[in-house]
Amino acid sequence: MKIKYFTMRKSLFFILIFSLFIFELRAQCQIDYSVSTPDTANFALSPEQLPNGIVGQLYQEDMTFILPIDTTDQGFTVTFTDFHIVSISLPPGLEWECNNSDCHYDPSVSEYGCVNVFGTPLQAGLFDVEVTLVATHDFSSIAGTETIVFDLPLEIENIFSSNEGFSMTPPFGCTDLTVDFINNNPGLVSYYWDFGNGTMSNFENPPSQIYQQAGEYIVSYEAFENTEATYILTDITIAAAANWGNSWGDEENLGVTDPDPYFYLYDGQGNIVYSSTVQEETNFPASWNVGQIYLENQNYLIEAWEQDGVVSDDDYLGQVSFGGHDQNQSSTYTINNGSLTIQYSIMVIHPNPITFSDTIFVYETPDNPNIDFDGSELILLDDYSENSSYNWYFNNAQINQFQLDLSIEPQYSGYYQLQLVNENGCYSFSDQILVCAPNIQPVIAYEDEMLSVLDSNMYYNVSWYQDNGLIFDATNFSITSVKQGNYNAVVVDMYGCEYSSEIVQINNHSSIDNLNDKLIAYPNPFNDFVVIDGLDLTQEITINIRDLSGKLVYDEINFRSNTLSLEKLSSGIYYLSIFENSSLIKSIKLHKR
Repeated sequence: MKIKYFTMRKSLFFILIFSLFIFELRAQCQIDYSVSTPDTANFALSPEQLPNGIVGQLYQEDMTFILPIDTTDQGFTVTFTDFHIVSISLPPGLEWECNNSDCHYDPSVSEYGCVNVFGTPLQAGLFDVEVTLVATHDFSSIAGTETIVFDLPLEIENIFSSNEGFSMTPPFGCTDLTVDFINNNPGLVSYYWDFGNGTMSNFENPPSQIYQQAGEYIVSYEAFENTEATYILTDITIAAAANWGNSWGDEENLGVTDPDPYFYLYDGQGNIVYSSTVQEETNFPASWNVGQIYLENQNYLIEAWEQDGVVSDDDYLGQVSFGGHDQNQSSTYTINNGSLTIQYSIMVIHPNPITFSDTIFVYETPDNPNIDFDGSELILLDDYSENSSYNWYFNNAQINQFQLDLSIEPQYSGYYQLQLVNENGCYSFSDQILVCAPNIQPVIAYEDEMLSVLDSNMYYNVSWYQDNGLIFDATNFSITSVKQGNYNAVVVDMYGCEYSSEIVQINNHSSIDNLNDKLIAYPNPFNDFVVIDGLDLTQEITINIRDLSGKLVYDEINFRSNTLSLEKLSSGIYYLSIFENSSLIKSIKLHKR
């Protein structure tokens, strides 16, 4: 596991068929309390490497983490009050969900937390999963929050289909699908591939194929151990012959009327391959079964004879020749030479290839969705598809959970884009849009004649204004020796987004300073209620509370009590500002458990 820390200023220190959807594939994350911190660190994340997943198959894994209560930096003890899991970059098709509702964790309540990663991976590859947390500590009001990133490798393997002939990876996917093929019968003499996309190959190991159109593609495979046919001679017939029984002393002239035929079979080198028996007193046609004589690719000679006994020599009937591999089919063939007619029967056994086929399924990739930012919300410009799912991404990391509401109000400034996943699991992304979050407003704290921008680490630079005039030499995130007047700060973040704080009125007089020293808020951290001691309720008291982004979450004018009912607020860090007669008299950081 690799950990990266990002600070901008003062640093103190992430076979299912493609048509299956995964909207509700969720299980409650189970914390593994056996995980402990190593001797060299005060935090832990388990597992350090996520188990491999497979494209198109369900994936689910719990990640347990231990968060530090405090740390030491340059001799100072820094106490953490909140960790917020902002985003987790995951392969397409995977989601994540915290074991609590808002992904805020207070290490003083419990150091343990859990994130469940689930879904159906849509793309193969080795991915760097980044878990991004924002840490708030007791110096955040001065130094700002800290961004911490945990890196975990996650490999998503391609699903494959295999038979005795070949394997292919993947067997399904989206248009412009690249498929790799493996020959399962290496070392044979010949191959033939038909990939179904108009491409054929005779390579033993063919190149990858690209399927650009949706459809079903049948892949055919043939492998040959031998490309030569086998030729077998089985029968020879002397169908007709003359030139027998004409000499003195022939048996036929002695009263025996039928011939006694026989033959010799010679190879191309003149060697006798087969010598037949004599068929006594057999008129033509005369046939012999010669068994199985394997013929080579050469010429053969059949020499026909008629036997005459001891008085005269045998009669030579003639000869014919044929090529051992002249014919391509099993059959009986006839050869004539003068009065001699020979018929021979052969079996032609062609090579029997290893033959297999399989099907590749290619689905249409949807068009890229089009989005826009109307100043307050990110919206989909295209028609909504009921057969598709949508998911928002922030800075290339998936925002927590699939978004059932297509219009969202950005909580942070940065780059947003929308992912569309159709019913076949094919996905596309919109262009990225740089959004300056509309709900961010820097919060100004006032104490001991010093004005400070809280969470200054969120911003790159600041400009201070007094009574609408620029304070030219005020370029730090805090200014001291503040005089009476109306102040506000204009900050710019790393994306170039500009935000202005509220205008706060400062009155420097002894009663205000004394009141500032007496004001306290407790309990802190709190659950539902906060008590403010030291208020002069005879004055006009205004209370407002903002979250870390500067969004106003509570506002009460003419506050007439010393107790705030804040049970509706989510867990997290907030800034309480107290105004007396429109003048800011104190800012207090609150932590709700």
